[in-house]
Amino acid sequence: TDTGDTGISCKAGCPWGTVIDQLRERFPDAFPQSNGRNSKGKIIAEYDYCDAAGELLGQVVRLEPKSFRQRRPDGSGGWTWKLDGLKFPLYQLPDVLQANAVFVTEGEKDADALRAIGLPATCNPGGAGKWLKHHTDALAGKKVCIIPDKDEPGRAHGHKVAAALKGTAASVRIIYAPDPHKDPAAWIEGGGTREQITEAAKSALTWDGNAPPPPAGAGRDPRNIIQIVKGELPRMVDEAEIALLAFPDHGGLYQRGGQIVRVVRLESSQAGSGVKRAAGSPVIQIITMPALVEALSRAASWIQFDGRTDDWRPRDCPRLVAETYAARAGSWEMRPLVGVVDMPTLRSDGSILQALGYDKNTGLLLLSSAPVEIKPDPDREDSMEAIRQLLQPLEGFPFDSPISQSVALAAILTACVRYAIPTAPMFLFDAPAPGTGKSLLADVVSIISTGTPAPSMSQAPNPEEEGKRLFAALLEGAPIICIDNAERPFEGDVLSSILTQPSYRGRVLGSSVTATVPTAVTFMGTGNNISVKGDLTRRVLLCRLDAALEHPEERLFQGSLRDTIQAKRPQLVAAALTVLCAYQVAGCPEQ
Repeated sequence: TDTGDTGISCKAGCPWGTVIDQLRERFPDAFPQSNGRNSKGKIIAEYDYCDAAGELLGQVVRLEPKSFRQRRPDGSGGWTWKLDGLKFPLYQLPDVLQANAVFVTEGEKDADALRAIGLPATCNPGGAGKWLKHHTDALAGKKVCIIPDKDEPGRAHGHKVAAALKGTAASVRIIYAPDPHKDPAAWIEGGGTREQITEAAKSALTWDGNAPPPPAGAGRDPRNIIQIVKGELPRMVDEAEIALLAFPDHGGLYQRGGQIVRVVRLESSQAGSGVKRAAGSPVIQIITMPALVEALSRAASWIQFDGRTDDWRPRDCPRLVAETYAARAGSWEMRPLVGVVDMPTLRSDGSILQALGYDKNTGLLLLSSAPVEIKPDPDREDSMEAIRQLLQPLEGFPFDSPISQSVALAAILTACVRYAIPTAPMFLFDAPAPGTGKSLLADVVSIISTGTPAPSMSQAPNPEEEGKRLFAALLEGAPIICIDNAERPFEGDVLSSILTQPSYRGRVLGSSVTATVPTAVTFMGTGNNISVKGDLTRRVLLCRLDAALEHPEERLFQGSLRDTIQAKRPQLVAAALTVLCAYQVAGCPEQ
């Protein structure tokens, strides 16, 4: 034409929509993707909205620069931006109607991301602030979990949708993508899985219509947010454990014998359970209720709605939550703690434990570790050289026979790998007179294996009282217990049971609570002219020292044996592990 426009006609009488589609396919550059002068940008994404039967009603299109518009088919194969009163349904309505549980997001991109991993998801057209009554009606009787964007408009939108659904949906919950993700799509792109999102939805609280969404600032706290709501104790306890397990090192808490425990180091020499232990020794403590409240308060951001200020306020973990959690013995997900070591040791499969921290294969906590070098697959020659190294600290002791020296060596080897064997005998160091070196020999065994002198306790006046003391020491996780300077015979059912069984059950002193704890302890005893009675005679090894002097305590020695052993401890531990590794490599021969 004179104006430069091109006129087109179809001699076959095809509908104009078909003509336009054919021209667009053959001459794409002549047809901008906006499909209309009023699209205000280039279309980069199209989202179909269908009715309940799956018939296309319209589209939401995303434009670049970023904006969203709605359009509908014009009846001629094209599109029109004039909606003529069309009310868009929920996104992916046919699938929504078939599902029992549905995720509601703020936009189509987030809904598609959830659908891609197999989760039914929808949104309303227009995003935040555009939720309508017919959207609510479509979710009647369904379990709904809302995942808003993590910003103020998103939180407000999530709250509005939840308020609209309350009383219509079967249940309503709100969750947020974990930091640093701002929405479901980013969460999934960052590695979020179907299982993780489903679990987050299950563990979320049922939405409380009287409370607004949590403050935006809570999203910057890396800890889990737990809302304190009256009547939702089980949910709060569940979320408390989830938060604790997500907290660094689980807050330093473990489970042991049906108790929640933690590991502390003694600031000074103490004998709280009747066992005297050196300063710096690691001790397993049953956690007190105030300490558990503090630990749970640290592990999560606890908030409670304050009606006076119409806002969420920070709170401490309620004591009832901590008490209920403590009462869930047997169902905790916390790490089980068998014992504490501060030098590499052997696992029961023969592998060497030397990585700092908690070892899930054994339940052991390795607190510190000096370098320990062990030759792979040591042979008999390596083993004999290692035995020579272990015998050096024993050279000054007046063993009455090679058998007694072998018992002392067996005590060292046992103490270094006690957690790898289910049971072990008790080692008794006997002498005809004081001052022969019995307690020093016990310290040699302990310093090599634990780095501290032997934890010692006096002999109780009777076997019953002694049983109570021994169980208290087992609770504290003492790796070695030495009953020092015994004056009566070694006997008693409790001691016999502890030496025979891999675990022992007893009553916690000062309470009616019982606990079952591992018996992975190296037991030693010292005394002059020791005697053993009853079944215990088959559970002990006797090492006798005899200086053949009237006053053995007057002997003179050069230097401090304890200091010398402490300085050579890494080499001595390596020697002990080498002997046992070589024994295993050789097939555990009887001789």
